[in-house]
Amino acid sequence: MEVVVVGLIVAILLYVASLKLNPWVICSNCKNTPKIKGSVAKYAHHVCPQCKGTGQTLRFGRRFIFGEPMPPHKR
Repeated sequence: MEVVVVGLIVAILLYVASLKLNPWVICSNCKNTPKIKGSVAKYAHHVCPQCKGTGQTLRFGRRFIFGEPMPPHKR
């Protein structure tokens, strides 16, 4: 039983450290291509509304635990 509790604590600590070191992930909406082509006019494009053109979104839990990090650089 103690091994399970210690393993769970270690897993939580690793997740929190990972949130601190790597707060950004590839945007699930645009897959890191922030300019999405239009559905009618294929030559037109717009900026991804989810990541606002950065290609990255904040990981789940980051804002809750550590607050808002510096925004990623735009490509």
